[in-house]
Amino acid sequence: MRILIIGAGSVTRSMIKSALKFSWFRELSIVEPNSKSIEHLRAHFPNLTFLEFTSIDEALSSSSYDSVWINTPSHLHYEHAFHSLSTTSQILVAKPLTDSYKKSCEIASLAKLRNVVLSVAHQMRYHEHIQYIIQLIREGLVGKIESIIFHNSKNRPEVGNLSSFHHPVLYEMTCHHFDIISSFLKGFKVSSVYCCGTNPSWSNYRSNSVIDAVIQFENNIICNYHAAYSSQSPYYSIRIEGNKGTLKFDGLHMSVNQGALSFAPVGEAFKVLQNFDNNSNSDVWYEFLKDWHTNIDSPSIFHAEAQENLEILKAIDLCILSNENLITVTN
Repeated sequence: MRILIIGAGSVTRSMIKSALKFSWFRELSIVEPNSKSIEHLRAHFPNLTFLEFTSIDEALSSSSYDSVWINTPSHLHYEHAFHSLSTTSQILVAKPLTDSYKKSCEIASLAKLRNVVLSVAHQMRYHEHIQYIIQLIREGLVGKIESIIFHNSKNRPEVGNLSSFHHPVLYEMTCHHFDIISSFLKGFKVSSVYCCGTNPSWSNYRSNSVIDAVIQFENNIICNYHAAYSSQSPYYSIRIEGNKGTLKFDGLHMSVNQGALSFAPVGEAFKVLQNFDNNSNSDVWYEFLKDWHTNIDSPSIFHAEAQENLEILKAIDLCILSNENLITVTN
């Protein structure tokens, strides 16, 4: 399989580490204008063979590709995906699809017109505890879901390229959270959003690094959402209430598979179903790429299709609109 990867940063390194386990990951080309990033990549994978390009035009004019993976900063995703449409039938974009709902709609429509399968890489839902929660929901343990509480606070003082984000939490982290919530619900459509945010005095960010939102979905499910990049102490919790009982997960950080999953039938106390200690061999990128390759022509099967991802980006844009105007926004 001929794959072109645009960008050689940390996401690309993580993907390559997992992709090397597959027999189809062999003919590789990489676009990266920053020589230090290439040096870093070669240091991580000294035996990795790939063609190196410093510009997208050079790479696209030299060959055709079975798939193009876009792992650049989100404000470049639209441009890079647009240039790739004429050279491949498969494009995989690291989340978020683009840095706005409008641009995401445009590139998704263009891909559809040109018969290019456009997918979005959301790997976090492949953590074992998330997959187990999804399994229990599908088995009917909680019954009809009525409300979700999602809380993920962490201290991320290293701003990096997030300094250029007007809403760093919403576009960098919330897209993962909303993808997970969408996985619980088999997709969602937002009816209304109220969102507010703040930037604590100790924060290194230029704009709101703490977000709170109340989201109502079309089927009257309510979601209380909290996310932070500048929390004084990390905390991660999911609570899903249905007409048969409540599932809850308590941990410290979404990026590690560590915490306790409990269930309480209606009117009863919580009992732990499983403890996750982060010592498993779980590889979220491996699991995502396995699903991606297995369903490469039908990403809707595992909820990675760009069109489905648009609802997540619409919800984020509604949060931004509500936050900036301090109003409840209806869809």
